[in-house]
Amino acid sequence: MKIADSGIDVEIRYAPGGDSLTATHPSYTSSYSLTRNPLFNTLKRKLDQLKRTGGKGAHGIIACAGDYDLRASSGGTFDSSRIIAEAFRQNSRLSFVLTLWSEDSFGACPIRSRLYRNARASDILPDDVAVALETLATHFPTAVNSGINALNELDFWRWKRGRYFYGSFSMNKHEIRVSARFLIELLAGRTTLEEFLARHGGDQGFLPIFEQKLRAGQILDGARIERDPEKDDDWVVFHFREWDPAMGSLRAEEE
Repeated sequence: MKIADSGIDVEIRYAPGGDSLTATHPSYTSSYSLTRNPLFNTLKRKLDQLKRTGGKGAHGIIACAGDYDLRASSGGTFDSSRIIAEAFRQNSRLSFVLTLWSEDSFGACPIRSRLYRNARASDILPDDVAVALETLATHFPTAVNSGINALNELDFWRWKRGRYFYGSFSMNKHEIRVSARFLIELLAGRTTLEEFLARHGGDQGFLPIFEQKLRAGQILDGARIERDPEKDDDWVVFHFREWDPAMGSLRAEEE
């Protein structure tokens, strides 16, 4: 079965007696043309803007990755270096291109860069400026996400309100830590009690964390705020006493 129109092109084949499944699709981060791709189009548009300013001296562009891979691609496609080389070939007014991107990894995403210089430019980039550009990425703080994942997060309802500890918690014998923002959403009525309890143990197959403390006969002894300056949230830490006979069932003392 094949479906093909302006928005989709899919072909499904079924082989009776086969015992395997295969699927292929084109790479959506690779460029299959030197001049028909987001990077080349952006360079051309930005250079046209620079020319209209009437400025003198070396003209350069800093290209930052969002949903485009500025690193080398594979599979016989055109990587960033070849695309930029073509831009240099067509535009002697363009002296340099600096690419910046955040490396996709778990946790912190370091900022990477690469400087490309046009050897045939009408105005050559001075060496001292080139050194400053080559070390520019070292002065940026480590990113918390890659460009493509940052864009994906913007489409997810949870992150539209910032990075907060929705449903995250920890507990030990005497303490429970929950999201300050999630707690205030509960008190404000934006979150239901059922959702709050589910996210704190109820949807993981065991008793919600506060119910565990009640059944253990532990009474609330105090609370404090733990600040997290790197996030858009803080922790509320509840402290509980040892077993209180007025709260829990009677139990035999161990000898």
